[in-house]
Amino acid sequence: MVKQVAIYRHQLGKPSESFIYTPLPHYQTYKPILVGTEVWENKPLPVEHAAPANFTTMQRIIHRASFRNHYLENWFRQHQPDILHAHFAIDGLYASFFAHRYNIPLIVTLHGFDVTRTQKELMTSKNLSWIKYALNRKRLFRQCDRFLCVSQFIYEKALQAGFPREKLTQHYIGVDTELFSARKHTAEPSEQFKILHVARLTEKKGAKFLLEAIKLIDDPRVKLTIAGDGELNSTLKRQAADLGILNQIDFLGFVPYSEIQTLMQTHQVLCVPSVTAVDGDAEGLGMVFLEAAASGLPIVSTRHGGIPEAVIDGETGYLVRERDSKALANALRLLICHPETSIELSRKARLWINRKFSIQTNTQALEKLYDEIIAKHL
Repeated sequence: MVKQVAIYRHQLGKPSESFIYTPLPHYQTYKPILVGTEVWENKPLPVEHAAPANFTTMQRIIHRASFRNHYLENWFRQHQPDILHAHFAIDGLYASFFAHRYNIPLIVTLHGFDVTRTQKELMTSKNLSWIKYALNRKRLFRQCDRFLCVSQFIYEKALQAGFPREKLTQHYIGVDTELFSARKHTAEPSEQFKILHVARLTEKKGAKFLLEAIKLIDDPRVKLTIAGDGELNSTLKRQAADLGILNQIDFLGFVPYSEIQTLMQTHQVLCVPSVTAVDGDAEGLGMVFLEAAASGLPIVSTRHGGIPEAVIDGETGYLVRERDSKALANALRLLICHPETSIELSRKARLWINRKFSIQTNTQALEKLYDEIIAKHL
């Protein structure tokens, strides 16, 4: 009989969270079932899922405040999955209610903000589930069987945040190199040099400094495509206008995941210069860097969070200091002036991804970890 793993996230199908769904087709010994409280804008999901229909605001408040959700309680009672795997520590706390009640082993993947944000930031966030997590973290520490850290950076941050060392394991999610195939390169100078920025438009993603770098490069051949939306959309458009570079920037807004693959085939470099946000939010690893490298796209970014684990400075891309627009401009100029360098960086990036971040290899390792945790839980 095929074993079942319930993959838990409050909101299923959020477009910025492809890292949850990318491994699902590669499970071999487990059947993954997505479980949550609602489906984001009724987005289609890649596998079977369980979520209450018409989840009301009042039901959401009750669930966030008390952990109770009659639909999910009935689902877990009836299905009894072999293991429960939650994404993000906040969701893990809520999953721990079902895991404890129905004696299901629990594993939680830590991604970034759930570890890097301070207790004070969580408590003053005005987000009920974040506050609940801040007040009940020790309960999660006790009830969770294993915490997976998406990078060594997150592993170290989790230790600093008080997560029990004996329950921490560093595990890379990986990228599907068949979806993101290597692009064709040419060493010939082109009429345009197209930079791609793929990210939610938040402080952490550093688009502000990329716009400043475009201004410093001062080359009309340089074009920037910004694929993503967020609270800084209007602010960044005003900044581009004030810098006099608005005609060099293409703000696409939200772009479906399938179209990101095409964009990576038509640009010369990915640049997401992430920074540590004021509230402590930091990049756990950054799946877009793995996807770009798998696409044979050179990367320019920052020595920030888990990025140096995804990008080898000087070999698969260039990393500069956070918030250093001048250094960012200089790194981009190297690729503009030396297309042969881009070819070599891209070749090494693809090899690095295949060796370290294979989705098939890493998902098989995850299933073996499930087996180990279930065996210890019996």
